[in-house]
Amino acid sequence: MNTSNSSKTNNWLKLTAAVMGLIALIMIIQYVSADSKSSDKPKKPMTAAEREQYAMDSLAELLRQDTMGGPPYIPPLDTNGKWSIWEREDKMTSKMTKYASLRCNTKLEFDFPYQGGAYIDLTVRKKKNETEAWLEVTKGQFAGRYDMETILVRFDDHEPRKYGVIQSADNSNDIIFIDNTVDFVKRMKASKKMLIQVLFYKEGSRQLEFDTEGLSL
Repeated sequence: MNTSNSSKTNNWLKLTAAVMGLIALIMIIQYVSADSKSSDKPKKPMTAAEREQYAMDSLAELLRQDTMGGPPYIPPLDTNGKWSIWEREDKMTSKMTKYASLRCNTKLEFDFPYQGGAYIDLTVRKKKNETEAWLEVTKGQFAGRYDMETILVRFDDHEPRKYGVIQSADNSNDIIFIDNTVDFVKRMKASKKMLIQVLFYKEGSRQLEFDTEGLSL
């Protein structure tokens, strides 16, 4: 008789444990489902200022991954007019490299898949006695090396001048380097406005306006 009661008690405990486990499982599933639905809610659209900051952060990320090597480094941006100026130290040589970047005033509109507006960022990099300058499109592609060998540049009201362009070493189509950089930077420093005509892949030639006053590099 005692054995029968003990068996019934054990069965009842097992049943109770199973029911409690099932309830706990249901509660976990409901919690995960609710959390998933919450994370699927659409995010608030970025403001114009937030989009601008995001673009500049993207440019800084590109510069952190340049050929100088070393660990990732976030440069302190020092706004001089519309120019962003900063320095980076080469840990191997302790030499400083100076950067200056400027966004064009012209918003470009391209066809699919680059619709939604694009800008061109001009960057100058000065390391020891070497100076480089390049253009980067935030969304889109420049024409290839066989279609575009030069760009047309006008400083203030002077006559337009041609500058050769060089493709990046990794053949990226969103960046082009400007040849004869010393002359280009010298004239840019002495100007207040600059107009660049450049050819884009399947989009034809576009003219880009920059406020160049205030460059000190």
